[in-house]
Amino acid sequence: MNKKDIAKFFAGAFMWETIVHAAIGANSLAPITVFGFTITPEINTPLIIFPAVVTIFLVYYAWFKK
Repeated sequence: MNKKDIAKFFAGAFMWETIVHAAIGANSLAPITVFGFTITPEINTPLIIFPAVVTIFLVYYAWFKK
């Protein structure tokens, strides 16, 4: 397994994280408590943006970088 395969795996994991938090925000489910942690709308916003940016970098590295 090479570095690009590992980047592809983590791109999928970070994309899933982005989708879950976007769904929480879109459906106005916040505040929500999961495993003792409360996710408020203010905390949810960076939890959408950060994984989305990481996903973009990982996708670029795994599929487009020569």
